[in-house]
Amino acid sequence: MSVRHVASTCIFLGLLPAVLVLLLLLQVGCTGPSAQTEHPTPAPSSQITVVSTTPSPSTPPVAAPSSTTVATPSPSPQEDFRTLLDKGIDLSLRNDYKAGLTYLLKAKQQQPDDPTLNFYLFITYKSLVTRHTNKSEAYRFAKRVVALSPGTSQAKKALDFIALVDTGVRADGSVPLDSVPGSVVVAPSTPISPGYRRAAMEALDGLRAMDSITTVGISYRDYPSRLQDCAIAVDRFLGSYPNEEIPGLTSIVKETMGMYQDAYSIWDIKFEGDGVEEFIEPSHPTLERVLRKYPALVRELRSRSYALTEYGYDNDTVMSLLWTLAGKNVAKIQSALR
Repeated sequence: MSVRHVASTCIFLGLLPAVLVLLLLLQVGCTGPSAQTEHPTPAPSSQITVVSTTPSPSTPPVAAPSSTTVATPSPSPQEDFRTLLDKGIDLSLRNDYKAGLTYLLKAKQQQPDDPTLNFYLFITYKSLVTRHTNKSEAYRFAKRVVALSPGTSQAKKALDFIALVDTGVRADGSVPLDSVPGSVVVAPSTPISPGYRRAAMEALDGLRAMDSITTVGISYRDYPSRLQDCAIAVDRFLGSYPNEEIPGLTSIVKETMGMYQDAYSIWDIKFEGDGVEEFIEPSHPTLERVLRKYPALVRELRSRSYALTEYGYDNDTVMSLLWTLAGKNVAKIQSALR
């Protein structure tokens, strides 16, 4: 190999790295800048991180609510009172005075000044005892009725009772018919039999119940069932003892029962037509029959100018007067059986 050839070879080998670099730069220039390297998103790890539900020491544990226990609110005192009062009234009106008194006294512990409660305590004590003084419980509650319900029919009933106990004369100055010589009911000349007294007392209890419900108020719907209960006791007495052991008692018991029945007949007239009739024509057959039957009712109606209007007699007034007359008879019967 010649010296010249060797020299050329050496020069070529010396420039080779530079040539390679130049070729590399030319390649890069032709392809442009490389895209930004994307960092791949790491795949989610298959390992599950468990978060502890154990409360930290500083957090008090909270009990999970029960899915089966439902708290029932206890009844309010007003609800308790109403339940006791209703039970006491119902039992008393059914002549179960001792049981009724138990509920009424429990109700009194909650609302001692309730007017209705005090009226029924007065009525119940009055019915439990046949002879009263100004020291009796009936007398005491009658005083409370007057104070709590002034001007009402309940107060009038209580005032009559107070006046009878104090003076033997009602608050309006009238004298009970049974205390007048020659009245319909007179004292028996011989002792009455236990059976007669028992049956008569059952009839009286029924009539007293009617007196109570017509004093405090009763609906047209409920009146017939109460009337039937009373009629059963009265019919049993009248059927079992046709011969009077107390002169006049049978007549007044019949009359009193009839007044309550005829009051219902008057009430019925209200609903004869499509609407409610507040007045009764004087020529109405039922009213004519009732007026012929009870002269005392005629006198009472005549003494009240408002009772008869251009439309006829006020239905409610006629009923109320019949109930008032029946209540007076009940007092007579009670006095006769003492």
